[in-house]
Amino acid sequence: MNIHTVTLFVSIALAGSSPTPSNDRDLTTTASMSDWFKVSNSSESSSLQLGLLSWIRADGKAEGASLTIPIARPYLSARFNGGETRVDTQVELADASSTLLDLEVSHQLDRSITLSIGKFRPHFSRGWRTGLPALALPSRGFVQDTYHPSRAIGASIHGALAHRHFDYFIGGFAEPQSAELDSVQPILATIRMVWSPLGATPYTQTPWFEDLDGLKLAIGANAMTRSVREAIDEGELLRGETTFTASCDLAVMSRTWALTTEAFVRQQQANAHARDHGAYVLVSTLLPTRRALDVSARLGLHDTDNASLERAYELGVGFYPTRTQRLKASLSMSLADQENTTTYNLNAQLQLWL
Repeated sequence: MNIHTVTLFVSIALAGSSPTPSNDRDLTTTASMSDWFKVSNSSESSSLQLGLLSWIRADGKAEGASLTIPIARPYLSARFNGGETRVDTQVELADASSTLLDLEVSHQLDRSITLSIGKFRPHFSRGWRTGLPALALPSRGFVQDTYHPSRAIGASIHGALAHRHFDYFIGGFAEPQSAELDSVQPILATIRMVWSPLGATPYTQTPWFEDLDGLKLAIGANAMTRSVREAIDEGELLRGETTFTASCDLAVMSRTWALTTEAFVRQQQANAHARDHGAYVLVSTLLPTRRALDVSARLGLHDTDNASLERAYELGVGFYPTRTQRLKASLSMSLADQENTTTYNLNAQLQLWL
């Protein structure tokens, strides 16, 4: 299924979804910096929105400088029946060949139960579920990239309980096949639990763009198993291997600052010595200037039983000319000590989110 097929499907559904008054079938079209292109009915209970997320990045390293476009992602979001049913799809055009990143269909079965099926990011850890436009620094960081799962095909049951003070996510997925595993497909099982004693806490590292009503606090616990049956060249079954990953995360934020920290531990069932763990802490704050200007810092650590400790230090400044996340210019620097090698990087990036 390609993006043109999805567009046709949601357009037909938008025009003829659940029974509504005839005047509610009138469609309106808007185009703006925040919506780019949006079609909705008069009550906006159903809508179709087309947008784009793009990064233009300049990197300066000891071996030279480069200018790249690491992300160019048009996306399509459709909402039906007041948001009870949602369709979200996203394509990566920055690769050599276009890649379908997400195709997620969600339906609210009950006030506290939502079913999501398709291809999307499994609910594991706060950093992995935080959208790219809401990041304080130009990436999720090497610790998060070490532990989060790939986008995968599967299903998830999730919802909010106790007046949105408690959230749960339970899912099962099949990861994309890789060349290293021939035709063998890893199977994931994930669970995430979040307690927010001060009310729902958004997944963001820049909360000054959220409508917060005070201090927010969220404590999360996560577990994931990844089961693989490895194969030899003749296609015969060699052995099974299961990797277990557990993590916890903490997010505290207000209208002008945010703190996010996560810790991970991973263990291979077949090898008692194949254990590693990592953690990071990220602090970001809005500076008291007339224009939206923020500063962020992150420390990341990763350690294994048979290798030296890896460290990364990052510092960045973000500037928002429109005082929104839609347009962001950032400058950051990092120092990484990995595999007994120290590297430096200076990064300038422009984010365009329509």
